Amino acid sequence: MLRLKPHYISIISTKEVQILIRTRSCKYAKCTFCSLKNVDRKWRTPLSEQELIAQLGHLKELPESKFGIGLKPEIVSILINSHSLLDPDVVNKENLLSGLLFLKNTINSIDEIKIESRVDYALTNISSLELVSEQLVKRGVKLSLNIGVESPNSRIREMIKKPVSEKDIVRLGKILKNLGGVLRLYMIVGLENELLGTQLEKEVSKIVEWTSSFSSLFDVELYLNKLYPSGGFKGIGSVEFINSILRNGYAIRGIIEDGVPVYLDLLSDDQGLFSGFKQNAYLERLVFLFNSTQDLSYLSK
Repeated sequence: MLRLKPHYISIISTKEVQILIRTRSCKYAKCTFCSLKNVDRKWRTPLSEQELIAQLGHLKELPESKFGIGLKPEIVSILINSHSLLDPDVVNKENLLSGLLFLKNTINSIDEIKIESRVDYALTNISSLELVSEQLVKRGVKLSLNIGVESPNSRIREMIKKPVSEKDIVRLGKILKNLGGVLRLYMIVGLENELLGTQLEKEVSKIVEWTSSFSSLFDVELYLNKLYPSGGFKGIGSVEFINSILRNGYAIRGIIEDGVPVYLDLLSDDQGLFSGFKQNAYLERLVFLFNSTQDLSYLSK
């Protein structure tokens, strides 16, 4: 019963909250940049309906003043973060549906639920996507997926053992569009710089350009993460991360104007997930405001 409490709840913007639930250790566990394979190793069984709902129930007490920002969130979107909720070894589709319906019944204002997934889990569990999406749509809620692509460079994805193909991304994006959902791409800033020695601003520009190429095929969002200092990587600092975004302000602004929302994450490493944003409070506030408004001017203050 120890896993009835989630790892953490954090506020991404005035509209979105994120919850990292306790599930089981990632069974893929090969990505070289990630240390999540060492998390929740004691759990071997899927989440029961009771366990999932008990963890999601903590969202009823949102940390509205956690960052001292002074803005009351009006939550319409909830991101459920785990090793993959579409993996039947984590939670079966009936229990997943019960958990998501519980969320809608508990927080009536939400109109979108985003769940983290691997591309391969999602594509092998399309029936789960269809079932959950159909039931949520009936209640005015759309289902979206967050997937870790990490880099637009296929060579780098191979180096970090992230077997995601552009073909599968397009396929999944189109499936979600037909279901009325959105595909959000997680991309790590610093990977190309670390592995190929390129400049951060050049890397960010490539990420933005690559993500933008999907926008004519399906609805997509971009989520930029700092490079995690795990798996032998050096990582990058928060200020360096923000500066790399600002040096590509023209590209970021362009993709936003084209209808592709961009969100930033300042977490320092995977273990930081358990304490939330514990870095520079001033930068945290600016990132929060940027995520909420999509106004790059907040990052240049």
